[in-house]
Amino acid sequence: QESIDSVIKVHGNWVGSSVGKVFSIWCCYLLSEADHRLSGVESWVQIHRSLLIAMSGWEELRVKDFTDDNLERVLDYISDEEQWSQINRELGQSSLEIYEVDKQRTIRLDAAPQQGHHQIKSTGLFQYGYSKHHNPNLGMVKVMLAVMDNEVNGFGYPLAHLTVSGEQADDGLYIPIIKECELVWEACKRKSRKLYIGDSKMGSMENRHHIWESKNDYMMPLSKRQLSDKERISRVKEQTDFKKVYKKDKSGQQQLVAKGFEYKETISYEQADGQVEKWEERRVYVQSVSYAKSEQKALDRKIESTTEKLHYLLVRKQGKPIPATRKALQMTIDEILEQSGLVGLLEVKIKEKRHQKKVNAYAGNPARIKKWSTFQLHIQPNEEAISAKKKLAGWQVYATTISQRKLSFEKVVWKYRQQNRIESRFNDLRNKVIPLLPIFLKKDNRVEALISVLMVCLKICSVIEFKIAKRLKEEQKELANIYAGNPKQSTARPTARKILEQFKRIAITLIYEPEEQLPRVMMTDLNQSILEIIRLIGFKSDIYTDLSEKIEIHFSTEKISEN
Repeated sequence: QESIDSVIKVHGNWVGSSVGKVFSIWCCYLLSEADHRLSGVESWVQIHRSLLIAMSGWEELRVKDFTDDNLERVLDYISDEEQWSQINRELGQSSLEIYEVDKQRTIRLDAAPQQGHHQIKSTGLFQYGYSKHHNPNLGMVKVMLAVMDNEVNGFGYPLAHLTVSGEQADDGLYIPIIKECELVWEACKRKSRKLYIGDSKMGSMENRHHIWESKNDYMMPLSKRQLSDKERISRVKEQTDFKKVYKKDKSGQQQLVAKGFEYKETISYEQADGQVEKWEERRVYVQSVSYAKSEQKALDRKIESTTEKLHYLLVRKQGKPIPATRKALQMTIDEILEQSGLVGLLEVKIKEKRHQKKVNAYAGNPARIKKWSTFQLHIQPNEEAISAKKKLAGWQVYATTISQRKLSFEKVVWKYRQQNRIESRFNDLRNKVIPLLPIFLKKDNRVEALISVLMVCLKICSVIEFKIAKRLKEEQKELANIYAGNPKQSTARPTARKILEQFKRIAITLIYEPEEQLPRVMMTDLNQSILEIIRLIGFKSDIYTDLSEKIEIHFSTEKISEN
């Protein structure tokens, strides 16, 4: 509330509670109800107004402060990019103090589309764009997110985000989000080298140069455009000595996870003014055992399905065309092998049998000899080529500037495997904590602002999760009784969703007696798991038990209606 009110200066016609106070109460609604629609907030505040005043101490809180019109005005204020950037820096500064910023320096970057049934306008936020997981007939907005690692529970803290139109390419969003992250770190007055991790779209020379020039490190897998197949295969074939990475399986046995090698490469980048800058990066070649097996199985399935497709070329069915000439058949075969990526892996020989028969003269047509050909295909897998390709399956090449002293080959493997941490935050945004989808707002600036509001809720959840996990780790304990139907199941890393669900069981009842001036306050006794959560977060149980006194004090100044 203080951060927001220090940044946002309202217009003279603003009436009621400040933007920061409205925002804070709205966050309480979002986290408790998991519903981002504006229409339900006013009735929720009307039901809980007395309790909210007692808890916050904000006597001026009005129900009308939370109409959908007023919440839209709050979104309009937050949608100002400069103001939001300043708010995010202040929120980040206080959160990162808890997150022990000096110890954690890994920031993960990724972009994800969020679709909506919105009208597509030429300059609008919702645009048609490519996504392998979404309906191409719906417009989408793209959210670029940066989350910071912690070693306690592995849940990323949402450091910064950008909301852009859905048709924009990911590779152009990395520099802006990195600049926003740097502003947050500057606000903390801590200048330290950071490791930015992204997917292959972050691997453009411009992005890599920007990170290197800003005195930070990067790590990303290189695409086949950034490093050709020919060079990859050549390097792998040359290598005879591999480093290996193991993990223990359930029986305690060492299980091979990956193998690989690395070398150093000098990178050159020519700037717009013609100046060439050079730096050194590590090229880390990694063959994942599980990824290699899945690619090998996929290759076997592709060979099988392509073989069936080739045989089907000569199957006669009503309405199905058959290649009439050897040349046409060969062109079709070549096209199928090219599309399936099996050129050189399947050898296809065409056996042609020529036919002819005499056609007698009829209806004024002269007698003639009719000629035609039938074909048979002999398809033979090239076992040697297939075996060679399978040996090269599962290889990935990572480019990074972080030194081997700070991150060994083995740690590079595990570090990138943790990239799903950012995916879990996108999942929280889309589906879990306060589901963003479907989006009901129509104005672009308000959609952007709503995503910013939900990001604040994710920041709150991240801090709660971190503080509880850190305390549990220090005490070498796990939190139990938070899984419905399985009270014995416990975890050392509870999610915010599971934590918040526990508090839905709480009820506060006010009983009015005619002869008494104040109502009697009856509150649910907290069970052991809720008391434990409160303790782990760092509060005492009186944060709840003292509410009864605050409520009584509040009602001492309220006139109670006889109705």
